[in-house]
Amino acid sequence: GAATYDHVIYSAPCAAAPDGGGLLQRCSLLEYQRLHVTLVWGLLDPAFFRARADGEADDGASTEEEALAFNAAFSDLLTAADADVPFLSIGRFGEAAPPGPSRSPGACDRLYATSPTPRWKLFSRDALSEERLAPLFLCHDDALTRRHVWDAPGAYPVSRPRPSGLGTFVLHETAAGALLLHPSAVEAATSAMEVVAVSGANAALLVAQRI
Repeated sequence: GAATYDHVIYSAPCAAAPDGGGLLQRCSLLEYQRLHVTLVWGLLDPAFFRARADGEADDGASTEEEALAFNAAFSDLLTAADADVPFLSIGRFGEAAPPGPSRSPGACDRLYATSPTPRWKLFSRDALSEERLAPLFLCHDDALTRRHVWDAPGAYPVSRPRPSGLGTFVLHETAAGALLLHPSAVEAATSAMEVVAVSGANAALLVAQRI
């Protein structure tokens, strides 16, 4: 029969089940990505990143001046899926003096005393142990490191094309101009809390224009 409604915003993620039926009958749970988050207070070692950029081993030790300049300029780094590094991304997550004295060697205490110490947020597929973090950092204290795994159900939905009829922002429009909107359709391409919030705001703005 004819669809009769004003405006509907369906805000839940929706992947299609194999069988047919109406919209809600065809929605199934999404597959989510398991993701490890590691917060590290310390100074990145320029030698590690220099070696990866050059594609060969770098045996040169980083000087204190080089380390301070590198960490002051470094912001965010996203890696390719096949990158030979233990992380997916690194991002700056604040900057301040670490609480309490450092357990690292004396050189780190001097660096901490002369410059604010960045705190880094690393995303990875697997847990980052102290041994896996050590090559990345010139100075850090594992006692201050925080680890969390998103696995129930996960951090982000797995991005993949949605079946016909579920991959569009506007699922249906009546002859009278009423809309059935699906803001979460954006998660077929990318997924983040900020992205979905923008998509939801756009849905509200579109409905407001039609009222």
